Amino acid sequence: MASAGFLSDFDAGSFRVVDVTPPIQQPVTIADAKSFARVEFSNDDSIVAGLIAEATEYAETATARTIACRVRSVYYQGFLTSGGYFNRLIRSIGPNPWWLPTAQGIMQIRQPPVQAIMNIQYVDPSSGTLLEIYSPQIIASTGTPGRVMPTYGAVWPLARPQIDAVIFTICFGYGLTLPLVETYGGPPSQTIVVYGKPTGGTFTLTFNGSTTSALQWNSTATQVQTELQALASVGANNATCSGGPFPTLPIFITWAGTMATVFYQPPIAITPSLTGDPASTAYAVQPPAMPWSLANSIKRIVADSYENREASMESKLVITPAAERGLMPEQWGSYV
Repeated sequence: MASAGFLSDFDAGSFRVVDVTPPIQQPVTIADAKSFARVEFSNDDSIVAGLIAEATEYAETATARTIACRVRSVYYQGFLTSGGYFNRLIRSIGPNPWWLPTAQGIMQIRQPPVQAIMNIQYVDPSSGTLLEIYSPQIIASTGTPGRVMPTYGAVWPLARPQIDAVIFTICFGYGLTLPLVETYGGPPSQTIVVYGKPTGGTFTLTFNGSTTSALQWNSTATQVQTELQALASVGANNATCSGGPFPTLPIFITWAGTMATVFYQPPIAITPSLTGDPASTAYAVQPPAMPWSLANSIKRIVADSYENREASMESKLVITPAAERGLMPEQWGSYV
């Protein structure tokens, strides 16, 4: 942590995370949890649902990760002093071939995994108003750790020196629907994100050479699903959509039907024509898959807590050593 309120080349200062939306969907369904716990009736579904939420919160605290997919705002004191390709010290001195740029201004996003960056804003030093950074000016990596940096030749702007001077709006968490946990032979899902705050315009989706009709800037998941299923390269009932509406929430696409038998599907190409915010655009990403051990640990906590719910009313959750081991990142293999 940077001391005395000053930022460094490696630390963007104090930060806080605020949920913009509640969890869009829990990482374990009630049906999965009941099957794991061998609960065969529906009378206690509300109890199981509550235990899933509590177990997920515990797992998020234990792993310092965002497991249940949701949109969050991360507030920083400012951007890195390194600024980007030319750090601020070099820029103040002026161009000099002996002063080679060494600092890239990479900001690491806490509480990963990161699915997509939805907006970056900062307080302008002169006016005190919030300004946006155009998405072509940044490079972001999804998964863990989530990282954001200026593009080659660009720099982070100077923000007013105050608390919460920089705001990252991010879609965090693992993939929404099946394959929620990545399995061999399972198709990856995709997430469509609108960057910025448009107030009008349209965009199209192109998949395997077929392009949808123009979709409105505030389309719902149902509207996107209808357009996708109308494509010759997709077909009826071969794609399901959830989440949304744009631009507040991403829309999550899961391949189904005959598309579910193909392990890899090419990314969806998006052609945006959005208005109302010059920084706005739209793009698609493949969300990170959740490790099996992490999902099973949540199921174990739910099953053990359900079985011992009358004896454990004070502590509520029952955490066994097996569940604790599954929450250790070193157990996750190559997953991120």
